[in-house]
Amino acid sequence: MKLTIPAYVRGLHPEVEQLMCKFGNCRRRAYNMKRKGIDRLSIIRQLREDSDIPARYVSAAYDTIKALPSHVTFGGLELQRLRETGKITCEEYHRRRNRLLVCRGEAKQKGNLCLRIEESGKLRVTVTEKQWVSLPLFTPEKYKPQLTEAPYYTVALKRRDDCSGYDVRAQLRDDCIAP
Repeated sequence: MKLTIPAYVRGLHPEVEQLMCKFGNCRRRAYNMKRKGIDRLSIIRQLREDSDIPARYVSAAYDTIKALPSHVTFGGLELQRLRETGKITCEEYHRRRNRLLVCRGEAKQKGNLCLRIEESGKLRVTVTEKQWVSLPLFTPEKYKPQLTEAPYYTVALKRRDDCSGYDVRAQLRDDCIAP
């Protein structure tokens, strides 16, 4: 049994938006390389060399595409059709297509190093190897103790369609959930 804790970040942040774009690019490139038959380690090594995002994001990008079927339209076929018919602009298409950021935590690192929920209740997003931003996080009261006590989680940020902020999902590992 895994516990997924919902949270919310108000407003959009330029550094996070740029990171989401780079993460989306890594996902698409990893998917295309995987379809060509390139092995996991070679894909991750190549993407680490080519991208300027932290290595944990590159690994997470690969993890998000490894179970996808042989033909995928990133962002969805409906979004692609809207772009083809001219109902949305190219910029809007790219903004909607790149709206996800995921990173997983590891027990040996004592949690998620790139998307960490701090004791102060803020979400710390690592945007480069040596730079991060802290975003105010709104979490239901009943989940706050579990977030600060259980550092081993996977965190996913997803931009809302109305651009009012980000939905955050923190998934705790089984052994971190209090009975």
